[in-house]
Amino acid sequence: MRRINHIMKKLNHKKQKGLSMIELGLVFTVIAVAIAGTLYAYSSVKNAYNIQQTNTEMQLIATAEEAYMYDSQAQGPQTDLNKLHTMGYIDQDFSKTNSPFGGTYSVASVSDTDNERQFTIALNVHDTGICQRMENEWSHASAMTKANCSDKTITITYNPKS
Repeated sequence: MRRINHIMKKLNHKKQKGLSMIELGLVFTVIAVAIAGTLYAYSSVKNAYNIQQTNTEMQLIATAEEAYMYDSQAQGPQTDLNKLHTMGYIDQDFSKTNSPFGGTYSVASVSDTDNERQFTIALNVHDTGICQRMENEWSHASAMTKANCSDKTITITYNPKS
């Protein structure tokens, strides 16, 4: 009986070499969660940067439009972004450049009864969540702007006289 117990103890005390399948699975799970968290953080930071860059570009276009209307005493904006660039009101030709979200900017005149010189800047951002976030930021930006998000397109109405 002693001999059997001694053999059983030897069999139970084998030295383990390497990791078990469960331990290896846990290591891969922890690594996968860390990678997923890193990618999520990167995506969030990239979206925040793109929104800020887009807001800056839209503000540049609005400032150029306002300067054009002031200098030319025009009742409406210059709706050709290339002309704003060639006339020196803006450094970048936004008619040939896509926004950080891939869409192109467009400018349109707003007709109103008060004969105020309003204009809109529109951009398709291809994402409803981003569009709504930008609408919220622009709605609180200034009394001169009104923002609207419709069908993944952010439209900023700018009234220089308000």
